Amino acid sequence: MKTRALASLLILLLASTIPAAVKTRYGGSLRLRLNEPDTLRMSASSHSNLILYSLLYENLFYSVAGKELKSNIFKRFSLDNGGMLLTLELNEGLAFSNGKPILSRHVKNSLTTFFNRIMYRSKRIAGKVKSMVVKGDTTLEISLNSAEPGIVEELSAPELVLIGDEELAFSGPYSPKNWEKGKFIVMTANPYYAGGRHPIDEVTVLFQDDAEMDIFLAEPGFSSPQYRSYPSGLYENTYITFPATGNSGQNKRMAFFSLCSSLSGLTGTIRLESLTSEEESPLKISIRQMGDRKVVPILRSSRQTVYLASSLSVLEPSLAERFRRLAIPVEIRILSDNDLSGYIQKNPVPVLIVKKLFRKEMPLTEKLASLIREFSFNRFDETTLGLIKQLEELSGMSRDELIVPALSGIMEKIVEDGIILPLYQQRFQLMIRRGFEPVVIDQYSRIVWSELRHE
Repeated sequence: MKTRALASLLILLLASTIPAAVKTRYGGSLRLRLNEPDTLRMSASSHSNLILYSLLYENLFYSVAGKELKSNIFKRFSLDNGGMLLTLELNEGLAFSNGKPILSRHVKNSLTTFFNRIMYRSKRIAGKVKSMVVKGDTTLEISLNSAEPGIVEELSAPELVLIGDEELAFSGPYSPKNWEKGKFIVMTANPYYAGGRHPIDEVTVLFQDDAEMDIFLAEPGFSSPQYRSYPSGLYENTYITFPATGNSGQNKRMAFFSLCSSLSGLTGTIRLESLTSEEESPLKISIRQMGDRKVVPILRSSRQTVYLASSLSVLEPSLAERFRRLAIPVEIRILSDNDLSGYIQKNPVPVLIVKKLFRKEMPLTEKLASLIREFSFNRFDETTLGLIKQLEELSGMSRDELIVPALSGIMEKIVEDGIILPLYQQRFQLMIRRGFEPVVIDQYSRIVWSELRHE
């Protein structure tokens, strides 16, 4: 009897040592508070958008600090021919959320879409690619112009996602079920997700504050015992730009800058006195601001049109009020972040307020090059191309006594030309309710959803 009791006790002790994580509990829901997008097409204009679209679209590659690059899509990716041939081989049996198979041509089409975007990063990578050849349904061969040992890491760009033939074919862990404008989007787990079935069945993305939020973005310094905080490796900068050359004289540019530099409506903002961020900039930008008495006669003579990128639509009420108080006639138009560049190429846009997302670890030279490439719009010419080439040359240098004066000169040139003027900066931390484990954050401060589950 005593032996039997000891045996039972031993079995209980052994059972208690088996980790609970062996059993994955499926079901349940997750509630996120994010900003409402204007479309379900991929746009990486804000930290909120990065998180939202990571639910719907799968990146070709992703990485977590201190770990090797990973892919849920490819079973093999290799560099051959002296680093000049990248071969991508798909896992078997992959499908989009609508059940249609993921093929190598979809990878090629996704890369082509990415290369065609007016972005510094996409154009730089596109310039390294000689050709892309589909080899059957599962293999894509990418020939490079020269040996590029870091090409796979570059293909982990957050904007480079796997897209299908149809608008409602999603490659991410979830697909949209119901979108009630101004309130929420309900998403359900994608049964065909390349990362495996997600343990959480349903995600509700809320566009308004709610006491029952599981995940949300907060200002730095916010704390709550119910949540764990994860500092963001990103910051968002707001700029005022002047894409149309014919209607952007110096006085008018300075009047708009002065008017917009004192707007309210963005919580947790700090005044941006550099082109990127103060702690990394060799040059503090001090732009002379005009008082209202000087702004009014410059802008009141005719009806003004100001364009806002959709990621900054929250500024519209305070911008309209600022113009109204000064009796300056104005029309405010919202441009979709996705369609912004295409619209500006075909239409005159005198004033545009736009947002740019930066990863803190990105080199300053690359940040400046991306600003010039993406916000010069119709003014992108030999001069701006020359500035980008200078920055690319500086990126390979290591002597501060040479780099800093050159960077300062480039920054001064950008500000003097009035192409891009900085307004505000926002920083965030990611708040996740205790009870969701493990939390793995990738290099772009997004949750790796395939790792997240109920505790």
